[in-house]
Parts: sequence; structure tokens; C-alpha cells
Amino acid sequence: MTERTCTLGGCNKPHYSKGMCKPCYRRDYYVRNGERERANFKAWRERNIEHERQRWIAWHAANRDALATHKRELYAADPEGDRNRVAEWRKRNPGSHRRWREANPEKWALLNRANQRRRRSGDKVDYSKILERDGWVCHICGYPIDGLDDLHFDHVIPLIKGGPHSLTNIRPAHAKCNLRKGAKLLEELALV
Repeated sequence: MTERTCTLGGCNKPHYSKGMCKPCYRRDYYVRNGERERANFKAWRERNIEHERQRWIAWHAANRDALATHKRELYAADPEGDRNRVAEWRKRNPGSHRRWREANPEKWALLNRANQRRRRSGDKVDYSKILERDGWVCHICGYPIDGLDDLHFDHVIPLIKGGPHSLTNIRPAHAKCNLRKGAKLLEELALV
């Protein structure tokens, strides 16, 4: 007696049910019943929300490094697209930063303290001496700064990248230029 095989074209796996192998049978089943199956799964998730939440937290904890690497690779491949996606998300979710800050006061305090420590670890900076040294010229674009409302002081090597908070590392910049530069080095900004 010959063994029956899948009747679908090009598939020669052993017969499972209704003339099909197991993978083809499952695919056919989900094509015919996909909407009902998705609704059942959605209802199950809603009934077991805490189980799903714990599973999601555990998965993220186990894959934290891989996710961070993946995010860096996505950003490196398309930095402008990544910034656009973040900007669009922020438009769709106004106030999310404030809500996160209110929901996570301990984390916000830690981040704030870390930033203050980085700033305090450097010298006391006299900003008038920076203006005397560099004048009212933006070190990023080279154009004059119009007034106090457009004046920012930029860390040439950002604090987050290990730059010191000192007279030698701070330069005047337009507000728009400084915000566009963010935590990048000038060389990185030129590539964007």
C-alpha cells in the first residue's frame, strides 16, 4: 500500500487530513476561520490581561540587550526616518512625557539627579566669559545670535558622551541649532 501525500500542488509531505499535510491543513484552516480565531484570541488576551502583561515584561527583560542593539541599528540605517517616527508618535500622544514623569516620579528623580551630578562634576562656569571669548556667534552654523531669547550654551562634547561641564567645552549657539544638535557631536550632525 502506498503512503498518501498532500494533494496540494508541489507539496509531497505525508497526508494528515482532508487530503493535505499538517502545515497545509493548518494554513487552510486559518484562511477559512482566521477572523473567528483572531476574535477568540483577542477575547482570551482580555480575560488574561495580567498573564499577558507578565509574559511581556519577562520577554522584554530577557531581550533587553538585543532590543537596544536593534534600535541602534534601525537608527543608524535611517536616522531621519527614526526622528520622523518619534515626532509623529509624539503628535499622536501629546503630553506622554509629562504623564510618564508623573507616573514614574522615582525614575524621573534619578534621571534628574544623574544630570545634575554630571553638571556639578565640572567647573563653575561663568557664561559672560564664554560670550567675551566667542562673541555672539553660533559655533554650530557660524551666524550671529540676535539676542538673549535666541541664545543657548551648547556642550561641544555632550555631557552624556562624557564631555566636561567646563569653560573649554561650552560654546554659544542659536536655540534652534542647539536643539537640532541635541546630544550629537558636530561631526555626527554633519552626516545627518
